[in-house]
Amino acid sequence: MTHPNSERSNQPLAASSEGVRKSTPVEASSWAKTTVVVIGSLLVLSSIWQMCTFLNYAHYQYMFREYSEEIIQFRYLLSLGSRGLGMVIGIGILLRKENFRKAAIVLMVATIALMVFKHPFSAALQLNRQYINALDAIFKTAPFNADILMSFFHALEIPLAYLVIITVILVDDLCALLIIFFLTRPSVRAVFR
Repeated sequence: MTHPNSERSNQPLAASSEGVRKSTPVEASSWAKTTVVVIGSLLVLSSIWQMCTFLNYAHYQYMFREYSEEIIQFRYLLSLGSRGLGMVIGIGILLRKENFRKAAIVLMVATIALMVFKHPFSAALQLNRQYINALDAIFKTAPFNADILMSFFHALEIPLAYLVIITVILVDDLCALLIIFFLTRPSVRAVFR
């Protein structure tokens, strides 16, 4: 039995006694194995790094101060929990476990779906104000007059916050989409047990 489009391919199809095409198992290439190690390592390392940034609860409160204390605590616990989950999933991927590959895909889809809640504009604005205030303090001790420069930064405070939040969301979404893309490739799936 030959391929129906024999002018494009002269490769025979594997057929059973009923004439139904059988799928041949995909081999795990060294590229696929390296991809799995990179994705697992990135999940573990980024989760550890993000958990370390959450150790300063006072800063976390400051970033989301427009919310009530109950909402801040809920967000904080949810953030820590999702980072812990990311670390566990990353370790499972490094161990090449199929369930953890699927869990990583679900986590990435959830990350994309909840991106607006993960990175609210108000937090970007607070962060920009923090940086502008730090620059203001530095320039006050400068041997030159930096009033014009600081008025420029203050005028750009809101546009810069939009630029920051859009950039952060795009980078997060791109990373999540790339992880989904690579974890759904047949050669990468073949690495998992």
